[in-house]
This record gives sequence, C-alpha cells and structure tokens, in this order.
Amino acid sequence: NKDGSLAKKPWIILGFLALGAVGAETGRRMLIPDQSSPEADVESLQVKAVQTPTPPALPPEIFTKEAQIRQLFGVKKFDEALRLIDSEVQTNQSKPAYQSYIDWLKRQRFVVRTAQAFVFLEKQNCSAAMTILEEIPEADRPAVALKGMGYCKFLTREWSDADTLLTRYLQVQSQDHESIQMLARTKEAKGEFEEAIQLTESLQNIEDKESAELQMEPLRKSLLAKQTESLNQLVRAGSFFTLYYQPNVSPDYLDRVVETLEKTAAKLKSAYGIDYPEKSIDIFFHDMVLFGEITHGPEWSAGLYDGQIRIPIEDGENFTENVARAIRHELTHAFLSEMVGRRNLPTWFQEGFAQLAECEQLCTQYEYAATTQKFMPAEKFEQSFLNLPMREAQVAYKQSLYMVLLLVHHQPDANIRQMFILMPGLESLNSQELVASTSWSFTLLHQTAKNTWENQISLKSIRPQN
Repeated sequence: NKDGSLAKKPWIILGFLALGAVGAETGRRMLIPDQSSPEADVESLQVKAVQTPTPPALPPEIFTKEAQIRQLFGVKKFDEALRLIDSEVQTNQSKPAYQSYIDWLKRQRFVVRTAQAFVFLEKQNCSAAMTILEEIPEADRPAVALKGMGYCKFLTREWSDADTLLTRYLQVQSQDHESIQMLARTKEAKGEFEEAIQLTESLQNIEDKESAELQMEPLRKSLLAKQTESLNQLVRAGSFFTLYYQPNVSPDYLDRVVETLEKTAAKLKSAYGIDYPEKSIDIFFHDMVLFGEITHGPEWSAGLYDGQIRIPIEDGENFTENVARAIRHELTHAFLSEMVGRRNLPTWFQEGFAQLAECEQLCTQYEYAATTQKFMPAEKFEQSFLNLPMREAQVAYKQSLYMVLLLVHHQPDANIRQMFILMPGLESLNSQELVASTSWSFTLLHQTAKNTWENQISLKSIRPQN
C-alpha cells in the first residue's frame, strides 16, 4: 500500500459534530451532541428533556432571541450567532433579573466558538482550530474540545499533551471508541504497549458493540506485533530520520537505505523546494509476516506511510532497486505530510507525486501509451485507493501519475515550486485549491488528462514547458 495519509486511518478521523446549546435556567430544553464517531452527521443532535429551576419572569423577546441563536447555530452561521450573543449580553447585563439569561449566553459563546474550531478541524487545519480552542478558558471548554485538541496534538506528535487531553476527554465520554483508539496509538508511540493493549481491550465494554468490535481486533493484533518487534529492535539516527530495525538487517543494507534517503531528500529540495521536516521521520523495517499484521494493508503493498514509514523486509534480503523505489515513494509521502502539518492531501496528488519521485532522477518519462481503460471520474481521485482490488489499484496509480506528469509538463517549473510553497498555508487542501495555485484548475487538468488518456496519447509526445 502506498496510501500516504495517516489521517485517513479510521481511528484518527474525528466525528465532527455541531455542539448543542446548553439550555439552562431559561427552562427550555438542553441539546446534547450525539457521541462522536467517523460516521456522525455534523447536524446530528440528541434532544433530551432536562429538569431546570423555574426561571424568573422574562419577556417573550428573550425566548425569541434564544430561538434565533439556536437557529443560527443549527445552520452553522456561527459569526452571526456570536454577534447576537454579544449584543444580548451588552443589552441586558445591567439587569439583575436577567442574570440567568446572561449566564446562559456566556456559556453558549464557548459552545459556538468550539463549533467554529471544529469547522477548521474538518479540514485538519489544527493551527486555526487550536487558536480558537486555547482562547476558551480551560474551565469553560466543552468536553469535546478536549478531543479536538488531543487530535491536533496527536497529529503534531506531541505525545504527552495528546495523552493528557484524550485521557481527560475519555473521563467524560468513556464510550467514544474513536478516542480510545487514538489514545491507544498515543500510548504505543510512547512505548507504553501494555497500556495501549488494555485500552484496545476496553473497547469490548463499549455500548456501540458493532463499531467497537470492527476496530478492536485489527488494532490489538497490530499492537501485539509491534510489541513483539520492539523487544529486539535496534535504532539508527540520521539527520532527518530514525531507523528502527531487527538485528538480522545487515549494516550494508542500512548504509544503502541511508544513502537513498539522503539523495531523495536532496532531490525533492532541489527540484521542488520541499524542505526537510522539522521533526525526525520514523522508518520501520518489519518482518514480512509482522508487516501484514501491523499494517493490515493489501497483499500488493510494497510499503506504507501511516505517520511512520513502514517497509517489509525478508530475512537476508539484499538491497534492490525495488526497495529503493519503495523508500523514495514513502519518503515523499512523509515529506509532503510533514510539510502540510499531516493534513490530508488528495489521493491522486500524493500518490502521483510519490510515483514521480520513485526514480533516482525523478520518473518523468512516461514510457507507455495510455490503455483503453476509461479514465476515472474526478471524485474518485480524491478517495483512498486502499481497498481497491489489485488491478483497479494499478489503474488508479497509473492515472494519478499521468495527471501529475501532465501538470508538470504543462506548467513552468516556477509554478510547480510556487504550488509547494503555498500548499502549507491553504485553508483547504482539496484538488481545486491545490491546482489553482498554478495557472490551471483541477477541472481543466482532469479533463485534459481524460482526453489524452482515452485517445491513447503517450506523454512522451508532449513537450515539457520551460
């Protein structure tokens, strides 16, 4: 598997919910968000009756304003909801009889701000989301904010902070199987395998048995396999990477690995301006059998990047060009992921570009003509190729490379380098915004690729632009 996005793993996808307004002394209802899950609808809310104290006599317009706030919240007009809340506080704060209403308004402000942060989290824009969440006083943060913050700390590999935040969240939402799995991964990253396995086994106690059981067994097997490997694991640190391997891996093999890594990083920097990551990239060389248990990837997998690079290696295997290509491919995934703060990139782009980098001098020569296979619809290029049958996956990869090469052939080098420079600052990393940072659009790129592919035009016949 060459799918390079950690965040597409099912245990890391947050169920982004609108947070219900916490109705209080107005004697109305309290809206409580449904338990978050990868499948949860952003609009999903459970409505539960709550016994509240008898409210003071308040004029009807107060209930009208409350209804307006709830309505704006429900349609995600968060800025308007905040303006109305602030206006109501300003208008009524000097009226003692309205104190319960003012208190309710202030609480809603924190709920709405948290919902705003989750809009950014949907795009994996943790920088913007954390700015909002950290502005909310700790005592006033809705519980789900802890999950969002823990997710961001997980992405940036700040393991201790992720551990603390997710643990605190689970003390309130103990049935959130997604957060249990994320915390288990955090414990694993800290080397606390026993704790990670215990967390995984606790999924058996989740009320949502079906979802929990689907996640439990693969995660448990993966953790047990990693724990087994860790017992004899050796470590070698490099300038921007750390290698983890077993004693049967030869020094010569490791030297060739290091040489390949350093040359690939230098090529990505010189050709496209992609800089070295701030944090060391972890690279694991797994026993062939344990690799399958750890990754649960398809049989055709030659390597994987899931936040760490994982390469299968047979006992006594010599370093070959196929191994070098897998390393170049997965290192490119890692560099792209680190460059954008581990946010998702469209599958076609990350897979196409990783294939481009597989050759020592970049695989810019498309030696074969297009096949009679139809070109995939645009939306399919955004989706993971993980679960495709081998033949379909081969076509998806080939067409992704075809699109990347078309982009490189038709755009001046300066435009491609600018695309990588602008990429980390994009609010959304979808295909349209990505390609728009050159002089093309994704719609035009896909249509051009479709036409040339289905007319069986080889890229060898297309002249690169200067």
